[in-house]
Amino acid sequence: MLRGRAVFCKEMEMVSAPVDKRSDPTIVKLREILALIDRGDLVTAEAAASKIQESQPQHADANNVLGIVLVGRKNPAAASRYFEFAVKKEPQNAIYLNNLGCAYLDLGLIELAHAPLSKALSINPKLTKTLWLLGEFYRFAGKPELALPYHEKACRNEPQNADYKSALGKTLELPRSQPSS
Repeated sequence: MLRGRAVFCKEMEMVSAPVDKRSDPTIVKLREILALIDRGDLVTAEAAASKIQESQPQHADANNVLGIVLVGRKNPAAASRYFEFAVKKEPQNAIYLNNLGCAYLDLGLIELAHAPLSKALSINPKLTKTLWLLGEFYRFAGKPELALPYHEKACRNEPQNADYKSALGKTLELPRSQPSS
């Protein structure tokens, strides 16, 4: 469906506890893993993320980063379990909620995707990827009239994004429900 393109993690969202992010060795290692992902070295990234998650299974960021790696490795089912844990640990983290909703959409679990995506957007209305994902949720649910405002706003926020433009085009091509007379 989305092939994991919407999963993301911003360093500024990592670690909600009052920790010096620059000196926390776990966060330093997780940033190194994110760099491996950016370089496309998913095998090494998965091994490193698994090692951290196994040594610190309660660490929300470690679970989220392992989920990101697994989505990249085309395993959203396994990723969703790690995202679910991250969300349980930090239910107000919009990035974790976005990633969980994306994994659900990748799995075709459309009905499960709405709650985490809506909550992510209510926490941080500036998350353009979440706007896009909510548009995709409504498009997949056959409700283009509800998808349209989300896709339009995502395109306004990031007009060069090809995924957002494509989704808007697909939404505009869908037949609209006619009002009852």
